[in-house]
Amino acid sequence: MNYRKLEILVAIDKFNNITKAAQYLNIKQPTVTFHMKSLEEEMKTKIFQTNAGKTVLTVEGKAIFFYAQKILQLAEDAQKVVKEFNDPGGYHITIGSSSVPSVYVLPEIISIFKKNYPNAMITINVMTAPKIQALISNYELSLGIISSADVFLENIPHQKLCTDKMVLIFSKESILNQYDVINKSHLENEKFILHTQNSTTRMLTNKWADDIHLNIKTSAEINSTEAIKRAVMCNVGISILSELSVREEIASGKLSYAYLPGYSPSRNIYLIRNEDRYIPEMLKDFIRLLENHFIEMM
Repeated sequence: MNYRKLEILVAIDKFNNITKAAQYLNIKQPTVTFHMKSLEEEMKTKIFQTNAGKTVLTVEGKAIFFYAQKILQLAEDAQKVVKEFNDPGGYHITIGSSSVPSVYVLPEIISIFKKNYPNAMITINVMTAPKIQALISNYELSLGIISSADVFLENIPHQKLCTDKMVLIFSKESILNQYDVINKSHLENEKFILHTQNSTTRMLTNKWADDIHLNIKTSAEINSTEAIKRAVMCNVGISILSELSVREEIASGKLSYAYLPGYSPSRNIYLIRNEDRYIPEMLKDFIRLLENHFIEMM
């Protein structure tokens, strides 16, 4: 079974048409037909069949397709890695990240990393956890950094980096500064600035409020963590955000904070990668920096 036969198998599954598969692979149609027949003879089973005018894979063909796709992905990844090593610009690290670590963790890591690897290229794409997992599985990302309250990482090696608690934040002028411990009654008349609906932050906030039977009075909804922090600093209201996202403002004294009454909802931050991908020393160093960063924070 050679590389070309696998490419044809995958192309047939993609287009369900021999002519389109040939055009996609930039080869002649008789060549596609020849390799299809050769593959069936080699495997001693029927792999392709015609159904309603379309060329599709049989059950046996689908089984072979599962492995063919992985072999082609690995071959493409090998070519990519070698090309990056030979690139004068240096190795290219591609990272898929949730919003919080992309803004409040990675810039600091990259700054340190670049001192040792000034020519390394780093690309960060902010996206949802399911999208990151899919791209990791398809060998399209070097690393994934996921912030999630309930993440299911099927068949993907993952490492918990930290737990990021949700905290109550308020301005230095807020009446809440007078309390050593904030309880539910202190919040009943407060105006909240909340993250927009469907965000993880909002979902955790809503669940916490329901659990402690607090009727939140909302004064504003904003879909930007930075804008929420600015509004709280201006004493527009109080808010609930990730502890990682407000640590700089808390350390500098621009914001006050407290843990939430009842309990503090949290989400975990995970490092994920594909074990089938080769990890060069440069990437190992980046991972070590990331791990050490969270160890020092704890």
